[in-house]
Amino acid sequence: MAKMCVRRVYLCQILYKRLNDKNRRIIYLDLIKRDLDQCICKTRTIVYQQRKINKQNFSKRKQLRNKILEAHILKIEYTNSQEQAILTRKILEFKYQQTTGVV
Repeated sequence: MAKMCVRRVYLCQILYKRLNDKNRRIIYLDLIKRDLDQCICKTRTIVYQQRKINKQNFSKRKQLRNKILEAHILKIEYTNSQEQAILTRKILEFKYQQTTGVV
């Protein structure tokens, strides 16, 4: 984008040097200025759009990371609760065997 701006300015400067009429010079100076302003605005909007996209991607990655962590924590809690349930069942079976004497 910047290269295009430089090329346009260079071409406009060549045209400006070749012109003899004072009014034409003023018109071409206005065109050069307008063209430069448009190029600058376009590059600014592209930069701002890219920043916005980067922020959105970062927040999406952060949300995804949080979901993965949450799922991992839930999985750990689930496996811990399963192990705890198995242990409590074994303890209850052992106590039942001790009290009744049934193996």
